[in-house]
Amino acid sequence: MKVSITGATGHLGNSLLPQLLAEGFSIKVVCRENTDLTPLLHMDLEIAIAELSSADSLSEAFKGSECVLHLASLISIMPSMKRSLERTNVVGTRNVIEACSRSQVRRLIYISSIHAISQGVEGQTIDESFSIEPSLAQDAYGVSKAKATLDVLEASDQGNIETVVICPTGFVGPYERRWSRIGRVIKMHLEKGGIAYVSGAYDFVDVRDVSLGIISSIDQGRNGQHYILSGQRVSVAELFQYLHHENGANRPRLKIPDSVALGLAYINGYANRALGRDSLFTPSALHTIWSNSNISSDLAKLELGHNPRHWTESITDQINWMRSQGLLRV
Repeated sequence: MKVSITGATGHLGNSLLPQLLAEGFSIKVVCRENTDLTPLLHMDLEIAIAELSSADSLSEAFKGSECVLHLASLISIMPSMKRSLERTNVVGTRNVIEACSRSQVRRLIYISSIHAISQGVEGQTIDESFSIEPSLAQDAYGVSKAKATLDVLEASDQGNIETVVICPTGFVGPYERRWSRIGRVIKMHLEKGGIAYVSGAYDFVDVRDVSLGIISSIDQGRNGQHYILSGQRVSVAELFQYLHHENGANRPRLKIPDSVALGLAYINGYANRALGRDSLFTPSALHTIWSNSNISSDLAKLELGHNPRHWTESITDQINWMRSQGLLRV
């Protein structure tokens, strides 16, 4: 089967491409002009140039493919990013849907996010029965992914193409070539240590397990269904404790009160946005780790064979990968 992939040079794409090739798929990578293709040069695949802003260019790129895997996305926890997120994640996905229909693509697999699904309240377990409603999303990124997810699911209702949506939690694991947020946290903590931390937790899933779930969804995913791919819930304190015991990193001992942390995050987030810099410490980041992160992937386990490995294995493999690539100085 021939598949076209957008966003193939990101963390997920770097894991997914080798697994697709091992499964015997014929691959066309659809990317923007001037994309760094160095990681792909040793792979047996086709390259097509197209822009998410152009349904015409996407239609040409998708020709001859039976399935499209739409990974390309803008991920941001920075303030004042609504317009950029809308343009890439919503309008871009609508162009992908239109291009799939024009090019007679049979199936579209859209990689959404757990942030597209309403979070409920602490104590509830989030699953596919929870609503996908942009007004209930906690930040602009979640709003954009919820809107795009609804558009993809609606496309299957119209009968033009089959669609499946994958909603992963936070990626961990090897093969990142551009810094992910968890990668930056690990690097900062191992190289510089820290004296303070914040409360909260998040669900992390190995990028390799998400890749396997995507591959399964090509043939096994139900048309018009979204699947949550989660791993395990890990608290901030647990993560730093593990890095301390397994890698000798300094363990922060001062817990910052939530109200103080939020005030500092607003100052830091907006100051860095004004300076045109990215930051890990923003109100959106805090609201994410303070929100409900009790998440079930039972449906994906049943229908896609999702079997997430333990988060400590993923973190260890990510650290070893970072060291092998010269991304860590310790």
